[in-house]
Amino acid sequence: AYVEIGGGTIYITASDDGINAASDDERVNEHIIISGGTITVDASGDGLDSNGTIYVTGGTLIVYGPTTGADTGLDADGGILIDGGNVFVASSKEMIEIPASNSKSNVLVYGVNTVQAGSEIILTNADGGEMVRITLKKQAQAIILSTPELANNGTYSLYADENLLASFSVTETITAIGVRSNGRQGGNPPAPRN
Repeated sequence: AYVEIGGGTIYITASDDGINAASDDERVNEHIIISGGTITVDASGDGLDSNGTIYVTGGTLIVYGPTTGADTGLDADGGILIDGGNVFVASSKEMIEIPASNSKSNVLVYGVNTVQAGSEIILTNADGGEMVRITLKKQAQAIILSTPELANNGTYSLYADENLLASFSVTETITAIGVRSNGRQGGNPPAPRN
């Protein structure tokens, strides 16, 4: 029911969900909390799946999710809160869940063009300075990206190799391009268990 990661280096390859928080006990508030470490998930099902919340406050989370079907990179019945850390999710677009608008970190959600496996996803600032560079393991129809450098009122560009995917300014917590922001509020951040 509770998955909490605060450090270390973890690499998961899964034929179904990569990390799953679930319980048959209705009194339990399931959650996945990532507060540190480097976690890479390559999943054919949901990358992270919580019957409650997903809460990221630190560390680096990289998810290569499904390329088709009814699964997605991040799946949380109680909402997704990103309050810190570095997050990169690449997955199918059909069932995409957008992080909650009451997240403390700014988040880009892109879903216009399919990006092929092997492409380098690059995020640059207004001066052309590189902020993120990551190579896709699989094709992706949607990308969720958050880094502390994604600042309010900043202007940024997203590339696949040398091809410009989008230029955008951050005017609110969730910047959604080619996907509809659900505007959903996340629940209260879960308290880690001792």
